Amino acid sequence: EIDLICKAYEIKKISLIQDLYSPTINLTYKQKIVNAISQKQIIKDICTVREKQFISKIGNNKIYDVDVKTNIINQNIMNDRILYEGEIEIKFLFDSNNSSSIDVETIKIPFDYSMNCPGLRQEFKAITRTEITSQDFVIMPDENIDIKIDLQFIVDTFKNEKINVIQEVNIEEDRNIERYSIIIYYVKSGDTLWKIAKRFRSTVDAIATLNGIEDVNNLQIGQQLFIPLGTSLFRESVSSGAQN
Repeated sequence: EIDLICKAYEIKKISLIQDLYSPTINLTYKQKIVNAISQKQIIKDICTVREKQFISKIGNNKIYDVDVKTNIINQNIMNDRILYEGEIEIKFLFDSNNSSSIDVETIKIPFDYSMNCPGLRQEFKAITRTEITSQDFVIMPDENIDIKIDLQFIVDTFKNEKINVIQEVNIEEDRNIERYSIIIYYVKSGDTLWKIAKRFRSTVDAIATLNGIEDVNNLQIGQQLFIPLGTSLFRESVSSGAQN
């Protein structure tokens, strides 16, 4: 029997308007929160478990079959790696000493495994499945069973994202600015040029130009900014702004 599992998906870069304002007119809009995933990757690695076990019931009797199952008890996501605690359940089907019947004996082997996952962060999610790629059981002359199992870890990692998407935009009556003025503002923690421009009904380009800012994503806490205001400035540039 073969279980076939197939997952098909397409990776795309898309542009979504998540925030919107206009320095010259009043806009109202509705927002919808969309659940998405990002930074998705599949990582594979092999863990080899090697053990010697003495099972008195089996002794040197013939082993007919072995069933191996894996159980992951604990999964701890760290930066760039995952720590696993688990156990391997092994069920032996062997010849019985007392009669011509077949007997069954089950053992459990605990294991700890650290898997390298470059780029993984603690806030990510990880879905792990395991496959037995090879297994070998040999009864030694001292009646110990030499156990060697190759366990493949297949980990699907991703980050959950909540995105605000604008659905409906309505234009209200024009907001007239009669005089030109400049506000002096000092950058605070968490500020971006977009947030500052939206707060004061200015534009990112206007603030960057007036303050000689080359990299709009590089602001320093406490940095002094001159915020230009006024319709005379805005008419020479784009009359509204949108952030992707």
